[in-house]
Amino acid sequence: MFLQKVYKHSRWLFLIMIFFVAAQLFINFKQGLVISPFYHYGMFSAVSKLKDSYEIIEVQQNGKMLRGQDFSIQEWDKIMLPLQYYAGINSNNKLFRTDIKRLLTKLHLSANDKNFLLQCNYQQFENWYKNYLAQITNQPTNTLNICFHQYRFTSNKLIATDSVTVLSQQCN
Repeated sequence: MFLQKVYKHSRWLFLIMIFFVAAQLFINFKQGLVISPFYHYGMFSAVSKLKDSYEIIEVQQNGKMLRGQDFSIQEWDKIMLPLQYYAGINSNNKLFRTDIKRLLTKLHLSANDKNFLLQCNYQQFENWYKNYLAQITNQPTNTLNICFHQYRFTSNKLIATDSVTVLSQQCN
């Protein structure tokens, strides 16, 4: 047996291998706990089901709607990710208050709110984003409209609804 040969060769190597096997079995038993280098083998094997509705970020620069197909994947990520991060400030702050702060306190680490919580200042964000967007698109940003538009999925098509939220309202 392989493990017997490993044990005879090196007891430390044997113990390390047993630890990795036990850790992987624990991860599979917990079903959802994923810590590198241990991964749950079924984590990407489930069928992704379609949702009833989707919220799409729409960006208008100088009155022109930006489209993902007009940019490289990296450029599109650079355009969209700051908007998602800004819109998620409140949920990130809530996560800190409910979970992370508690864990930091248990570990006797500083959990000072000023070091972790972000403030919503849309005017400051918009000024920064206009310059940032101008660098990506290579054109000055005079006007900027950013909104979250709700779309419903019906008959294999995304159909726009009347539900639109402007980014400035996302983080209040």
